[in-house]
Amino acid sequence: MAPLKASSPDGYPTLFFQKYCDVVGPEVTTYCLSVLNGESDMETINRTRILLTSKRYCNTGDYSVKSGYRLLRADSPDDQTNLAGRLYNQMWAVNLSPKVKITMWRIANNYMPTFANLQGKRLNVNNVCPICHSSSETVEHLMRDCSFVSQLHNALDVPIFQNADMLAWFEWLAKRFCSLNESFKMCFMVSYWVVWFIKNKVVHENIVSSVPDRVIERDNARNILASCVVPHNNVVDALMTESLACFQAIRYAKDLGFKKVIIEAARDFENISFSFARREANKAAHVIARDYRS
Repeated sequence: MAPLKASSPDGYPTLFFQKYCDVVGPEVTTYCLSVLNGESDMETINRTRILLTSKRYCNTGDYSVKSGYRLLRADSPDDQTNLAGRLYNQMWAVNLSPKVKITMWRIANNYMPTFANLQGKRLNVNNVCPICHSSSETVEHLMRDCSFVSQLHNALDVPIFQNADMLAWFEWLAKRFCSLNESFKMCFMVSYWVVWFIKNKVVHENIVSSVPDRVIERDNARNILASCVVPHNNVVDALMTESLACFQAIRYAKDLGFKKVIIEAARDFENISFSFARREANKAAHVIARDYRS
């Protein structure tokens, strides 16, 4: 038969079987042999299951992939459907770049190439979290149970969500995310993107993982205006970490154009503040620095 000829008006052309013989060939051969051996009836091949889709899922009355998707969602449990809908609607509404939103969506649905997922695809990988080295690197561990993530969320003041062990991953993530206000939703999504970024740095560039400095800029009403994460390596003690964090906060505030800044430290001090001093009032420090350089 010619490549574009078919055995019947509803049949596949010869080209289809030639091109996809490795896929459909074994099943077609088995069926034909069963007919020749009297094990199957040719009439059964004409019995086709027809799906009748309600018009309320088809705006035009014609079946489509979109209408099938609507039908499947309608048959799923209402609470799970509503939970997923709320998560996606609130997640896509956050004012962040698309790459952060897409990463968050992939994390929620466990589509990230974690070591556990790669091992499930029969790749020979070491299934241990490269950041804390304490457990298997599943999406639940990397984004919820890892000590690095816990310290990061504590530093960002992200509220803790209880009963984590009693919920499935998607349900836990959706309920925690939907319980946050708008500013914490932004911090939460950015923190997940940062965790995945640092994890790849550790794996592919052999960078030693460490808890980075977190800098958060707030206004006088405690609303978050901006935030950043700055990693530091080879830091010897907590005082040096706090000093570097103050330096990063000042430089970040300068880059953002802030004129009035108050530094809040997390360690060792009950209260700390910096005041601007004009050059005339700062001669002693200037003399000491000049003598040291000479």
